[in-house]
Amino acid sequence: MARMNISISNDLKQRMDTHTSVNWSQTASESFEKKINEIEITLEPKNMAEAIARLKASKAKYDDAVQTQGHQDGVGWAMKHATYEELNRLNQYYDEFMQNGHFIESGGELEDIVTGRNYDIELFDDDDPKDDPSYLEGFVDGALDVFSKVD
Repeated sequence: MARMNISISNDLKQRMDTHTSVNWSQTASESFEKKINEIEITLEPKNMAEAIARLKASKAKYDDAVQTQGHQDGVGWAMKHATYEELNRLNQYYDEFMQNGHFIESGGELEDIVTGRNYDIELFDDDDPKDDPSYLEGFVDGALDVFSKVD
């Protein structure tokens, strides 16, 4: 893995030092990756390989935005509407997923898992991209972030 040095303000460094659980190198690397993807989206492709690279960068940007929206929505749902039972059921499913490698494939499947097939409860607004895998992953991560603070 390549190494590089960057300069940041003293104030930023002090604030970063207060958050010892964050892997700042990984955070910076992810930020660099996002910026490179943004740049590559705008480049004029000269051949098929460049066109594919541009489209992959565009997909990565889209997936990141949708996952971020899902995370925010998952946190919001967990904080405002979820019950302990629903979050616990989601957490148990997530643990099984980690063992078996099957993840939620649709918003309907997620609603079934969380609500115990109570069809009177809806997790999503009509305009949510509830069947997008990146959105669902973000939603689950956001909801479980809140739940992890309960246990």
